[in-house]
Amino acid sequence: MGKQADTHKRQFAFLLIKILYLLWFYQILQVIDLNKLVDIGVTKKSIEILLEVSYMRSNDGLMVEGKDKKSAQSSQKNKLEGIIPAITSPCNEEDAFQEKTFMRLADWLYQQGVHGLYVCGATGEGYHMRLEERKAAVEIAVEKSRQFDGTTIAHIGSGNTRDAIELSEHAASAGADAIASMPPANRSQVQLVNYYSDIARASELPLLIYHIPQLTGQNLTADNLMELFDIPSVAGIKFSNNDLFLLRRLLIARPEMAVFIGNDELLCPALLYGASGGIGMTYNLFPKLFVNIYQAVQSKDITRAMQLQKYFMDFLDLALKYPFYAAFDLLMRRKGFGPFTYRRPREVLEGSTANNFLKEAEDIFAAIEG
Repeated sequence: MGKQADTHKRQFAFLLIKILYLLWFYQILQVIDLNKLVDIGVTKKSIEILLEVSYMRSNDGLMVEGKDKKSAQSSQKNKLEGIIPAITSPCNEEDAFQEKTFMRLADWLYQQGVHGLYVCGATGEGYHMRLEERKAAVEIAVEKSRQFDGTTIAHIGSGNTRDAIELSEHAASAGADAIASMPPANRSQVQLVNYYSDIARASELPLLIYHIPQLTGQNLTADNLMELFDIPSVAGIKFSNNDLFLLRRLLIARPEMAVFIGNDELLCPALLYGASGGIGMTYNLFPKLFVNIYQAVQSKDITRAMQLQKYFMDFLDLALKYPFYAAFDLLMRRKGFGPFTYRRPREVLEGSTANNFLKEAEDIFAAIEG
């Protein structure tokens, strides 16, 4: 256990070293109270290591500057940033989409300060909804986003290209700001290029590539993703992968692209690496927490951002001890956004198991909401 703990400490210290190396260009070091990092689990030895390397300068400063210039030239990218929940699509026992509950959820998320809605993705059960339900969800999201000056990204991925094209065309006519699509699983690079080219032509809305290898079976390289970025209308990527090195390579090579982290546990480090924002599942549960992380990074309060991220990690550590999706469904139902998140076949957390989970989570929820 001692060796394993030391290994984890070294890995954490190395991650912080890389982050601070990249952040020198932004001159953030002057506002970080490194002594406070002890409070969130960083050893004094790790802090000494950080201080030893704090003189290093980033060699990619010009790329970051180029990113700012291109952002100013592109109003579409300004819409593609911030905290964007992958909003759920509540359903009843027969799996029918509950429009009124969806409206209330959209209202509540915007009232918590989120910047947009990502509709009918994996969390939103798009693949398990009828086409008319998916279209209704996008139309509602567009209406709510206009009320709150937010962004609507319609996920139009489907098991077949015909439906994806139909949904792409509908998203454009409904007034969505952008579209995104998980590609069909286990396809070649040539097939991926053809797929994204087809749906891009269907609406000409800004298009986000969706990189989620654990679901698609496609562990795409930087070169693969660069080729997809060259497709007209492609404006960025939802990056649901733990490989922050790959994420950073994309940001440096293509600074005009909007890059959203899709792994909620990596929001803070991804933002420090330069990500445009996050699109996440648990933003439905804790929208204010993730908005606060985003704002803390924007205001260069890195210590606070890391502390807030740790609160979420505490929740994740607990939730993963239980059937995770059933626990998420339970929490959404308790917030009044049910009766169900997932369509059949579903797993429901109930009885003593549900009670034990909620009891264990009390202190974590208090920290998150405090």
